[in-house]
Amino acid sequence: MLPLLWHDLEEYAADEAVARIAARPMDHLLATWRDLAPEEIEARLWAAAQRRWESKVRFARHRIAKLGWVDACHHTALEILGYRFNRVGMLKAAGRWPLAVWADAGIGPEEAYATLLAEQAWHLQGVRPLNHPRRRLAAYAKWARTQPDWPGQLRSLGESWPEPGGLTGFADVANARKTCGYAVWLRKGLGRLGAADRVRRPRADNLWGDGLLPLLAAAGPVARASLGQWWSMGWPGDQPDRSRQVLRMLGLGSGRQRPLCWGAAQGLLLAQAEATGRRT
Repeated sequence: MLPLLWHDLEEYAADEAVARIAARPMDHLLATWRDLAPEEIEARLWAAAQRRWESKVRFARHRIAKLGWVDACHHTALEILGYRFNRVGMLKAAGRWPLAVWADAGIGPEEAYATLLAEQAWHLQGVRPLNHPRRRLAAYAKWARTQPDWPGQLRSLGESWPEPGGLTGFADVANARKTCGYAVWLRKGLGRLGAADRVRRPRADNLWGDGLLPLLAAAGPVARASLGQWWSMGWPGDQPDRSRQVLRMLGLGSGRQRPLCWGAAQGLLLAQAEATGRRT
């Protein structure tokens, strides 16, 4: 089955470990790092974040190679809108009904939801009403009809992407966001894609971090290193509460000078997964 996989088995194992660790206490990591100097903690998290970024870009590259640009974007967006529990169901929806079908209203969200419900594709226990797959499918249907060529718009947006503000570590995040106009550019980007009123924060932050930025880096209209800095400085998105608490305890996420960011959160999850996840 190896030719059918989107990336190698080791990356699947790492990604699954990160997914599992998100709901697990981080006491092991705290105990391991408790006596480290703040500079060492930040250096380790920064290095873990860069490894996580490169893994996401490799995954996006394989996805584009297997599906092509439009379908890769379509699958990625629906997968992220599925949140943790309904990623599989959303990927089934993406595979069965291409973007053009959604854009032309060839499938409605209620019909798609009911069809996959009959196939037991949805995990509904414990899912908050705002995250219900019926609601997420409706949001994507509106998005696709608003901007049927949103993957093309994303690629075009990449051609004029601004340079980041010289980010070399988490201490630079606040200044880098201000220098490159992060908040304004994110609103502009979502608006151009037609998703501004369909995918709201914090899920929009996950859409950029987990999906769109790695896709752009893999496709090549923007330098991977430049987008990696944008990825690292991003708003933290839907992170587990315990992750936020641990980052603050480690001194990363304490006010305006050192705000919480996507790279630190992703680096923390990967560091914990590398410490405990692959041995379980």
